[in-house]
Amino acid sequence: MINEYLAFGSWLQLKIGNQRAALSIHRHLDFFMLIDETWGVMPPPEHLLMQVGIGGIRRARVPLRWLASVRGYVISDALLEEHVERDRIRQIMTELSCDADSTLLSGYQAELEKRVSMGTLKLRSLRACLRAAVDLLHTAKSEGRGIVEQHQIDILLKIKPGIAANLWGFISFLNARRGGLAVLVVDKKKIEISRRSKLELQMIKLAIAARSGSDVQRTWITQSLVYFHRLHPAPSSEVTSIPDPEGNGYSVTLAGVTYWIPDPRSLSLVQAKDL
Repeated sequence: MINEYLAFGSWLQLKIGNQRAALSIHRHLDFFMLIDETWGVMPPPEHLLMQVGIGGIRRARVPLRWLASVRGYVISDALLEEHVERDRIRQIMTELSCDADSTLLSGYQAELEKRVSMGTLKLRSLRACLRAAVDLLHTAKSEGRGIVEQHQIDILLKIKPGIAANLWGFISFLNARRGGLAVLVVDKKKIEISRRSKLELQMIKLAIAARSGSDVQRTWITQSLVYFHRLHPAPSSEVTSIPDPEGNGYSVTLAGVTYWIPDPRSLSLVQAKDL
């Protein structure tokens, strides 16, 4: 790799000048030495990424820029994203201290990995499913229980109603291994109540902030569509709003339909707390 290092030095001189190149090129020697000692030539991008990690890629960004522009050696964004997700998954898998829970989670991961290899599940979704599963196992562990029970699912989803979709698969996985024990379920009604309560608290905070002079109009409008009209969340860029002449609210248009929502500044604190 000595010739590659020299070629890189010449390129660096052209990019930043002789003096700056002379002062900085030594910082990149370790990268070329690693390549030379480990492979002798530039390895496939996935092998390099596995060896040095995301941190090593960041530190080698200048040599990699040269390799991309001169040698056509590119580490794709998709490969970087996959590596980051794999790192996060490994971290999640190390969180459990109980061998039985770790074995259970490994079995669940194996099932999810099959779906990833078939192309029916994305790696990011796999991570989210494992995260939800670990959260549930932590909840059970906090009560000193060896198995997951229904009330633990209810407790977790009351705190984190947004993970319900990611928890479904793990609950099905558990049910298949419970023998004669009661079937575990995700209670949609309880989840909706929890979601509603969390949204209500957010709305109260926004109303109080608006009355204190904070500019929360865009957030208030998008959240109000969810809270008052039970719509799915929409980007603020898709929403147009016109204040009504009396200053009591807004006419808000989304997807060709117009809705009315109150102005948070026109609500008393009592009204805000009664949303």
